[in-house]
Amino acid sequence: MWTPDELRGIMTDHIAAVVGRYKGRIDHWDVVNEPLADDGTLRPSMWATALGESYIADAFRAARAADPAAKLYLNDYSTEAVGPKSDGMYALVARLLAQGVPVDGVGFQAHLVLGQVPADLEANLKRFADLGVDVAVTELDIRMRLPATEAKLAQQKTDYAAVIRACLAVKRCTGVTVWGFTDSDSWIPDFFPGEGAATPYDEDLAPKPAYHGIAEALAPVTDPPPAKATCAVTYTVKRTWNTGFTAQITIRNTGTTALAGWRAEWAYAPEQRVTKAWNATVTQTAARVTATNLSFNASVPPGGSVSFGLHGAWSGTNPPPTDLSCTTGS
Repeated sequence: MWTPDELRGIMTDHIAAVVGRYKGRIDHWDVVNEPLADDGTLRPSMWATALGESYIADAFRAARAADPAAKLYLNDYSTEAVGPKSDGMYALVARLLAQGVPVDGVGFQAHLVLGQVPADLEANLKRFADLGVDVAVTELDIRMRLPATEAKLAQQKTDYAAVIRACLAVKRCTGVTVWGFTDSDSWIPDFFPGEGAATPYDEDLAPKPAYHGIAEALAPVTDPPPAKATCAVTYTVKRTWNTGFTAQITIRNTGTTALAGWRAEWAYAPEQRVTKAWNATVTQTAARVTATNLSFNASVPPGGSVSFGLHGAWSGTNPPPTDLSCTTGS
């Protein structure tokens, strides 16, 4: 049997050789894998028995020395939901960071069962990220009792999408890796008899609904179109006499947001001119007439309207205005 110092030397030499060999070529290393028992305590192993929890810190320090640029991860299964094992992992990571151990990230294997994606997955990822480490879903598969049915595959699609969205919702979640490309090479049937169909592709390499669930979850979110302020204008002659007329002009909000000001324009015949107006500022230059809101009637809610009026003088004929238009101030 080795002494603790001999065993520590064997471990750190191995890490130095492997990580050093690929220095600068590997982005992330799973430095220590599955260190915890289901109750969140240290899993019995040769390393834990001889060195205690210190072997984890030694492994990370050796990996950092061998490749200072690589990201170093601690990885385990059944830690996706808040519970005894994930609490144990959380406490372990907190202790390691307090000791200055270079833990860059925590991996959550996510070997899940159909319909059982933890409701607190996002919250759990976030609490680890709040410690100051990256998080990642590292071995995702979602198994079901065979045979697969349309209903089960639809649920699996929902489950895969839920995992992707949980990662996307946490800023420091760096990615999701599926464990097995297709159902033909999944490890699940060998370890869970009667279960399988756990990956996004079937045994014939065809994408399953789960694949489309992933794609839909990854699709960019598009912002809704901005609310528009638009208006329409109507012009009605209310009264005429031999030298003049009275008109009413109505501005209606035809958009989806309130108007914050409005402007109406039209053209008169040469023999027509405005003599007086109310509820609007009305000006006339040659045949062109412009009317703008006053302060009290500038705002018009969607579907609402405001009206103003004017007196005009005419000679000869009194035709309706032309080129009638409305623009908004918002």
